Amino acid sequence: MIDIAKGAALMTQTTIVVETGGYNYNKLTNVAGARVMYENLKLIGVPSFTPEEVPSRRPCRRKRKPRRRGIDTTIGLL
Repeated sequence: MIDIAKGAALMTQTTIVVETGGYNYNKLTNVAGARVMYENLKLIGVPSFTPEEVPSRRPCRRKRKPRRRGIDTTIGLL
């Protein structure tokens, strides 16, 4: 994110100031956005993908038990 901000500052010939707080969050949830997305997916359904559009996990395969393949098409709420 900092690199993106630096790039935007370079393009606009401005500067940025980065301040870091004492807390780090791996995941910040947007409950309101998730609810809107959930209701819209219930209305229109989950998009379908061709086999070419589904990413292959072969290059990233680890020695542990492989995960489920493909894209999760179930509609669930947070």
